[in-house]
Order: sequence, then C-alpha cells, then structure tokens
Amino acid sequence: MSDNHHDKGSEQSHPGTFETLCLKYPQLLAELKTYSQHFNKDSYLYHQNEHARYLYYIHEGSVWVGTQLNDKEIIIFTLLPGEILGELTLLEKGQQNTFARVAQDSVISVIPENIWTELSSHYPELNIFLMQLLLKRQKEAQEKLESVIFKDTKTRIIDYLVKSFEERGVKNGSHYVISDMPTHQGIANWVSTSRQTVTIFLNELKEQSIIDFDRKNLFIYDLEKLKSFLN
Repeated sequence: MSDNHHDKGSEQSHPGTFETLCLKYPQLLAELKTYSQHFNKDSYLYHQNEHARYLYYIHEGSVWVGTQLNDKEIIIFTLLPGEILGELTLLEKGQQNTFARVAQDSVISVIPENIWTELSSHYPELNIFLMQLLLKRQKEAQEKLESVIFKDTKTRIIDYLVKSFEERGVKNGSHYVISDMPTHQGIANWVSTSRQTVTIFLNELKEQSIIDFDRKNLFIYDLEKLKSFLN
C-alpha cells in the first residue's frame, strides 16, 4: 500500500460516461442537476416493457440495468455516477427492453423527453452520443445474455472480476486493487447466481492466493492466473 505509483487497468470509459461532454459543456451538468431527485435502494426508475418517457443521469449512487429471463432478473449493467440511461426515449414510441433498479441510495436527474429535446438543440452532440450508446449497450446486452446461457457460473464470476479490473483496477505495489466493489449479493445479481455460490468461489480463489477482499475492495495478487481460467 506504500507504492504511490498507480496505473489504471484500462483507459476505456464505462458505457454511458458523460464526463467528456460535461467537461466540454459545464453548463450542461448544471442544467441536469436542476432535475435531480433522491431515490432509495431497490426502487425502480422504470420497468421492462414500460413506455420510455425519461432519461436519467446519475449524480450519486448506482443503478442496475437488467432484464427478465425465465422469471429471473439478470443484471446487464451496473451504472455509476456520471452515466446516463433511458436512451430508448430517443426512439419514437420507444419501449423499455430492460428494467432499471437503484442499487444503493442515489441522486439521479429525471429528464422528461421534451426537456431532453430542448437540451439537445443547445448541445447537438447529445443525441449523437446517445445513439452510439444505444448501439453499444445493445451489443453488450446480447453478449451478457449469451454469457449467462453458455458459460458456467465460475467462468462468469471470473469474467466479472477481470472486467472490473480492466475498468477500474489500480496497481498498488506488487498487486492490484479494485475499490468500491459490490457486495457478494451484488456480484451474484450481476452473474445470475446465488450469494452463497459467489462467496464459496471467492474464498476458493483466496485460498489459492489469487485474490483477497474486504468489505469494499478486491485485491488481485495473481492476475495472469485469474485470466488463465478464461482460456
């Protein structure tokens, strides 16, 4: 923990990050904040098959976006502060093909369709960004559903850990740290399994000195070994 040199596992931004646009147009973020609301954990922003009427911007907290498959909720994305959702609102008579559930107490802007139309007239890049986001998320959603159908549970857990590292892993001395990890239940929701299964398997990896973890962080001690399970 004494090493001050931190290298990110990847420079790729998470789908939906609005940071670049907000840096370019500071007034945009200020306008979005005027529509902010507080949401309690486990409340729904929208349900699957509901008419898409709003876009949502996350200021604080996080949101799970998922789908129903065989009467079971499958989490496709975990969206964090600086990200936007509800992009199907751009489509005429758009219908939500996912649900959005608040993963922790959050502050989120709820932007009606007509307000978004007005904003996009001032910031033309908004709709271009959202259309690109729509295509990207559709592709990733398809990959996630294929993963659930065709990959076994342990592979899905390792895949989740590796992707978490690539998105926000930080080198600290001889190991890597992923901060603000979800609970074992949160990981279970993401990979569509039980909390007990996640806990047992993470402990197996810990016993092999591949990882360690505490309540908020995951430590990777043998990244290559972890990745080798995916081959």
